Amino acid sequence: MANAAPKIESFPRPAAAPLPPRATAAHAPEAVMEIGHIQSRSGRNARVTTPSGEKEAELAPSCVVAPAPGDRVLVVSSGGEAYVLAVLRRLEPGETRMVFHEDVSLSVLKGRLRILAQEGVDLVSPQDVHVRSSAVIADAAEVRVAFSLLDLVGQTIAARTRKVRLLAEAFDTIAGRIYQRATTFLRRTDELDRVEAKNMDRRAHELYHLHGQNAVTTAEQLVKIDAGQVHVG
Repeated sequence: MANAAPKIESFPRPAAAPLPPRATAAHAPEAVMEIGHIQSRSGRNARVTTPSGEKEAELAPSCVVAPAPGDRVLVVSSGGEAYVLAVLRRLEPGETRMVFHEDVSLSVLKGRLRILAQEGVDLVSPQDVHVRSSAVIADAAEVRVAFSLLDLVGQTIAARTRKVRLLAEAFDTIAGRIYQRATTFLRRTDELDRVEAKNMDRRAHELYHLHGQNAVTTAEQLVKIDAGQVHVG
C-alpha cells in the first residue's frame, strides 16, 4: 500500500504586533458666537465689544450691510479670529448701506428682476454704465439728460411728440435725403442764409413773394420770366 501523502496542517498565524497609537491632532479651538456692539470700523475691520471683551473682527462676506458704530451685530470668534456675521439692529435709523470691495454679480435664472423705490432710484458710477437688452422701455412724465457728448448709432429713429425745441450753438446734419412736411413752416435767419445746390426747384400753388431791400438775379446764360402779366416798377 502506497504511503499516503503527508497531511499539511494549517497553523494559526501569529497575531500582528499592535501599532503604536497615532498622535492625536490638536483640537481646533471651539467657535464662540456672541452678540456685540460696533465701537469703530475701518474698511473691512471693526472693533467690537462683546461679553467676552473687546476684539478686532473682520466683516464676513455674509455681512452685506455695512455696520456703523453703535450697531448691534452677531460675532463669531475662534482662537485668534473673529468675524462679524450680520447686523442685528441699527443704532440710528437711516440709510442702509451695502458695501462690497470687489465685483458683484446678481443673477436671476428665471423670472424678472424688479427694483422698487418710493422716493427715487439713483445710479452713480465714475466709469461706464452699460445697458444691453433686446428692448429698453422708459415711461416717465419728464426726462432730463445732461451730457458732453451724445453718440447714437442705429438703424431707425422714430419719435412722436407734440413739441420739439432745440437750442444749440452749431447744428450739423449730413444725410442722403431729408424730407420735411408741415402745415406752416417758419424760419428766421438773423445774418446769412445761403443754399448751395446743383438744381433748385421751388413751387408755390398760389403766391410766391420775394422781398428785400436789394435784390440781384444773375445767370451765366439765361434769365427767363414767363407769366400772363409781368409788372416792373
